Amino acid sequence: MYKLLELDIDGVFKYMLLLKKKKYAAVTVEMKDGKEVCSTELKGLDIVRRDWSQLASEAGKHILERIMSNCSADDRVAFIHEHLEALAKKLNERQVSLAELAITKQLTKDPEDYAEKKSLPHVQVAIGLVPRCPEITTFLVGRSPSG
Repeated sequence: MYKLLELDIDGVFKYMLLLKKKKYAAVTVEMKDGKEVCSTELKGLDIVRRDWSQLASEAGKHILERIMSNCSADDRVAFIHEHLEALAKKLNERQVSLAELAITKQLTKDPEDYAEKKSLPHVQVAIGLVPRCPEITTFLVGRSPSG
């Protein structure tokens, strides 16, 4: 009735933040030359995608590093609050370059072929660039001067 089932170990995790299936951040542990070596693994998270700004991606990585650190919970929370407050201050004082805020999206087809082109900002940008539309579009999202 029962059959032999063999399992392989994919990895050993010291810490793991599991958001959904195939979406997680983890600190993996391996033995190399008799020493424990830790490394961070980010899978499927928005911060590793290209369609987030460099600033948002770096902020997310810093926060994840702190969440998965050996610090106390209070120290983690304090660091995250300090980091986000400093980031907000830099943004409000316009000390962040536009390059750090730029979002990059890749078009998978001609801009006019998108069914929901009115609701996709990157497609609207690409339509404005036609006929010199690149496959990868970089743009900034913001408010117009009127509001």
